[in-house]
Amino acid sequence: MTKLNGKVAIITGADSGIGRAAALAMAGEGADIVINYLHIAPGMVLTPFNQQAIDDPDYRNEQVQNIPMKRAAQPAEIGHLAVFLASDDASYVTGASYVMDGGLMQMSGQGA
Repeated sequence: MTKLNGKVAIITGADSGIGRAAALAMAGEGADIVINYLHIAPGMVLTPFNQQAIDDPDYRNEQVQNIPMKRAAQPAEIGHLAVFLASDDASYVTGASYVMDGGLMQMSGQGA
């Protein structure tokens, strides 16, 4: 009998790196492994990555013209989904991608 016999380990990012190492180590200790992969695909978010859009309203306005909602996301809008997905409320969610891009993917082929 091993330390984790009869336990279930939910591992994210188990395809490589530390996630893979954790999955293998816990499986070696007897745990049943459940791989939970979730993906958030944000569009334009007003973070330092888009500093020019934060600093220059004219530039920002130009950049959002192809986004159906005509605006960039605030970091908290993406964060709320991340918090939900990390919570027990999302315990049955796996293998999903969440696109948060103000509708840009609905305009596929148009480009940003």
